[in-house]
Amino acid sequence: CTEGDACDDGVCKAGKAKVCDDKNPCTKDSCNLATGCTKTSDDFAPCDADDSACTVGDECKGGSCVAGKANVCNDKEACTSDSCDKKTGKCTHDPVQEGVKCNDGSACTQKDACKAGKCKGGVLDCDDTMWGE
Repeated sequence: CTEGDACDDGVCKAGKAKVCDDKNPCTKDSCNLATGCTKTSDDFAPCDADDSACTVGDECKGGSCVAGKANVCNDKEACTSDSCDKKTGKCTHDPVQEGVKCNDGSACTQKDACKAGKCKGGVLDCDDTMWGE
């Protein structure tokens, strides 16, 4: 568990301690006097598999960091582009281009289009008087 051991006047002097850190947060690193550096799996250590705040529940499994579930950023609005900021994990909902066709879900509107991040339609004239009723 040392490097650079040397003899000095017939006496063996230990060198510097071996650094056994493999830079993997999912392993415990140590040094065995007989075999040198060793590592064992640490499934309880915290880790970040993808360097993204947009996944939650990253965890160590069998010595490897596994990404958790993706943060779903859907505001259910057809007139926004939804995404997640990888640094903060916050959702963003940017308006799509004005005038893009959409469906506002109402049968009483027509020519639905995006305006300021919302789907809006013009009022449909449902007056049945023109049929003589």
